Amino acid sequence: MLSGSIYRSFFHGIRSVERLVPPPLLSRLLWPFIAVFAFARCYGEAGRRAQRGFAEACGRPLGLAELWRSFIGETYVRLATLWPERFVTRTWRRQFVVTGLERVLDCQAARRPVVLAVIHAHHVNLIQMFLRAHGVPVASLTYAPQSSEKRRLIHRAVDRRSPLAGVPHSFHRAELRSAYAFLRDGKCLLVACDVPTKDAVTMPWALGTIRINVGPYRLAALAEAIVIPAVCCQEKPWRFHLSFGEPASAPGCSSDILAFEPLARHCLTIWQPLLERHPEQVRFSPGVWAAVKQPTNAS
Repeated sequence: MLSGSIYRSFFHGIRSVERLVPPPLLSRLLWPFIAVFAFARCYGEAGRRAQRGFAEACGRPLGLAELWRSFIGETYVRLATLWPERFVTRTWRRQFVVTGLERVLDCQAARRPVVLAVIHAHHVNLIQMFLRAHGVPVASLTYAPQSSEKRRLIHRAVDRRSPLAGVPHSFHRAELRSAYAFLRDGKCLLVACDVPTKDAVTMPWALGTIRINVGPYRLAALAEAIVIPAVCCQEKPWRFHLSFGEPASAPGCSSDILAFEPLARHCLTIWQPLLERHPEQVRFSPGVWAAVKQPTNAS
């Protein structure tokens, strides 16, 4: 009971402060508390998990300073998601640099289903919240249970204040039929392509390889949906760059995984800037990423 009271007090308190203090100033005022919280996380299970994933994907350990900055950025993102309906205000529009949004809006105007192909990063949820704030009906396909009974109190409070309250926020993979019907109705479905699976194509990137799940592309083909790769980078606290790539059609529901290679390569070109400039912002999943083994010089 006490935990619920603390969550409610924090949620309403921080939302009230945000309406009074501009985001750049508020980010500076919160920095000492965020920095201490992020430093503590570096020595917990979250820090160990991040280091293992980064080393497997990038072939080098994640330094303590990098890990600390990563958790600072992640905490800023979590706070920003507490006021999703504010992303259309003038103060928050200045915090976003967006390219390619018209590609999503054009598809919505034509009632064309869209699969938004993403990779797991600290701020992937911001893509969904930003689009919903701008009137785009979008939900996500998740692997973790997201039913209202199991979601944390603060998450449910955010959902109630999110624009398009009548539109589902997420579907579990066990609800694939519902997700398909949602997509076929001309809406957007955000799906991560970096989940462990046998149905994947292996693509090279700057530091190694990634196994891209073709399941989202098959779903797009089945629903006759357009695939738009999307990515979000946080350049500094609460300064985000969202990119939506060129729309692409998925090949027919082929059993040949290699038929999806061109589409996977197209998506990777949009994700590449995040991977190369801010790899610490990516949540590297085990079994998906592999670093290039550097040759050893014979003595």
